[in-house]
Amino acid sequence: MFITYPELLQLKEMNQARVIAGEAGLYRLMTWYSISEIVDYKTQDCNKKLVFIAGIGMTDYAEDLLKILHYVYKHGAAGAVLEIGPYIPEVPVSIIKAADSMQFPLLTLPFDIKISTVTYAMTQLLFSRTNYLQGVSTITSQLLSPDFSETTKLAERARFYGYKQEISYCAIVVESDTDISETALSPLRLTIFEHFQKHHVENWLWTPKGAQEYFLFPLRDPTHIQAEIISVFPAPDQLSFRAGVGSMFSTLSDASQSAAEAKEALHMIRQCHKTEEIRFFEDTGIYRLLFRFQDKEELHDISATILGNLIAYDLTNQTELVLTLETYLDCNCNLTAASEALDVHRNTMKYRIKKIQDLLDVDFSDYNQCFQLRLAYKIRKYGG
Repeated sequence: MFITYPELLQLKEMNQARVIAGEAGLYRLMTWYSISEIVDYKTQDCNKKLVFIAGIGMTDYAEDLLKILHYVYKHGAAGAVLEIGPYIPEVPVSIIKAADSMQFPLLTLPFDIKISTVTYAMTQLLFSRTNYLQGVSTITSQLLSPDFSETTKLAERARFYGYKQEISYCAIVVESDTDISETALSPLRLTIFEHFQKHHVENWLWTPKGAQEYFLFPLRDPTHIQAEIISVFPAPDQLSFRAGVGSMFSTLSDASQSAAEAKEALHMIRQCHKTEEIRFFEDTGIYRLLFRFQDKEELHDISATILGNLIAYDLTNQTELVLTLETYLDCNCNLTAASEALDVHRNTMKYRIKKIQDLLDVDFSDYNQCFQLRLAYKIRKYGG
C-alpha cells in the first residue's frame, strides 16, 4: 500500500502544510510514517516512510536537522515534515539547499497541529489504497485469464479501476533475477509504481502471480512502444530484474494474448541465462513461430528426429556430444573457437565432430543441414 504526495497534500489535516524544498522528488511514494528525533533517529526504520521531525532534544537544531536529513535520505525515506515551533523556529537555508540537491521532499507544519491527527488520516488513506489495489489486482487477473470473456459488467469494472478503452495497451511481465518470495518482491513492485508516478503514467492495471508482476501498460505513443517503456520503467541493472513485453492491443479480449507473449519473451531471457534485461516479443523473430506452434508434441518429434541418435549416444556412453554440437554451431562451425569455448584440446574437438558426423550423417558445409540442426536446438530450448 502507498500514497502519493498529491493525495497527502489534499488531506484537510495537511491544509497548512507547505512544500519548501525537494519538489523534484514529489513523485516518491509513502508506505507509512515515522517520527524521528535526534535521540533516536538512527534506530528508526524510515524506508519509504514520511518522517516527522519536531526538533525535540536538539541542541543545535540547524546542525542536528542536517544530520537527520542526510540519514533518513540515505536510508530510503520518502520525505520529511518539519514542525515549525519552539524547537525548530525556522528552516535554515542549508537544510533547504540540501533537500533540493537530493530531490528529497521537505514539508513544514505548524507545531500546534497534532501529528496524531495527520498520521491517522494517512492511515485511513493507506488502507483505502490497499482495498483499491486489491480491486485492481482482481480485475486484472480476470482480464488475463485464458477463459476471459468480455462482458459489459467486466468492461465497466475495468474502466472503474483505470482502464481506458480509447487508448492502446501492452502486457508486461516482470520478475526478479534472484529467487525470492512474492512478499520479498514487493520493493520491486513499489519502485515500478513509483516510476509510473514520476513519469505521470496513469490508467495502468496490475496483478501479482506467484513471483511475477503482470502489468497492463497504457501507451501514449504506440509508434514508439519500446522507447516509451524503457524510459518509464526503472533500469533493470539497478534493481536486478528482467521483463518480457507483449504486443500492443486495443480491446480487452486481446489482453491475455499480449500477456502470453510477454511471458514467452521473459522465458527466452531465462532460457538464454540472461539477467537485467527487458525483451520485447516483437524482437523474438523466428522464435515466435515456436511459441505459437500449438502441437508441442510435433515440435518435440522434429527435434528428436534430428538429434535423437546424438542424445541416445550421450545417454549410453556418458559423453557430451549434444553440448559439443551446440557449441560448434554457435561458433559458426569454427573448430578452434568451439574447442576454446568448451576448454578442450583442438584434437579432442576434432574427434568429437567426426563422431557427430558419423552418428547424424551430416555435412557441416551444407547450409540447409546446419539450419536444421540449429532449429532442433532452438526447439529443445524454446519450443516448450
